[in-house]
Amino acid sequence: MTFSILDFFIGLLLLGAMIHIASSRIGIQFPTIFGSTPKVNLIYGLVVAIIAIELYIYKYGFMATINNSLLMGL
Repeated sequence: MTFSILDFFIGLLLLGAMIHIASSRIGIQFPTIFGSTPKVNLIYGLVVAIIAIELYIYKYGFMATINNSLLMGL
């Protein structure tokens, strides 16, 4: 399996999304470009996660996304 620059950016976006979602759930202020409240962190993290998933679907296709149980959280 070969990896591309797009795979790197998908991973980078998912990493950023996890940090923002986790900090919003804990209640700490983690800086974003839109502010640093927990509510803003949750929204920002979810938007970034959706962008990363859309990039994954663009590269690998919808069926590959459904068949990847690790991505689906199963």
